[in-house]
Amino acid sequence: MERYPSTSSEQFLAIVKRAARHVAARLPVSTRGDFVDEAPGHIYLTLARYNPNAPFPRWCERVLRNHAVSCFRKFDAFRRHAKQIGHHLNRREQQGADNGFRELPVLSPGDLAEIEQWNRVDRVLLLSMSGSWDTLPGPLKHRWQHEATLDDPPTTAVLAECATTGDRLDLLAATLRLSRDAVRQRWHRHRDKLRNLTSIRSLLDE
Repeated sequence: MERYPSTSSEQFLAIVKRAARHVAARLPVSTRGDFVDEAPGHIYLTLARYNPNAPFPRWCERVLRNHAVSCFRKFDAFRRHAKQIGHHLNRREQQGADNGFRELPVLSPGDLAEIEQWNRVDRVLLLSMSGSWDTLPGPLKHRWQHEATLDDPPTTAVLAECATTGDRLDLLAATLRLSRDAVRQRWHRHRDKLRNLTSIRSLLDE
């Protein structure tokens, strides 16, 4: 009976992608490729819940099937917020009162893997400013916060009460233990990383 391949990344990918293709066969054709490509990242993030006594391929298929159900339940909500998301990323610096500050969609496993490569402080800054920090899985959020050795950042609800982008940056400066000018420089230098996240870019392109 095939178990979790602890020594071969190639075997791991082969098993996960085979399970993903089984699940994707029931999904809309246009989504199947992305689902299969992102499956290894999702399985990697959930490995802590794997029981080594269970068949790994069967466990992968069950996890991915549940993930597919969860994603498509959220799909309609993601589309409804597309215009507000685009407004939030493109126009907030020009507005005195920013009423477009909204929580972004739950990030995909592929996006989470990309964010894993970001600077530890930039993760907290960019995800907080975009409204995505509160959507992170709890264990991942706590780990990233611990790696950055930071206090709890303001919640999305608290940041949404700020009138301008500058006010939000000032609020985050204390959490990030940086000066106001340093936080503003980081934000303007690195905010375009948000556009490289497929969960955001796909909505902005619709």
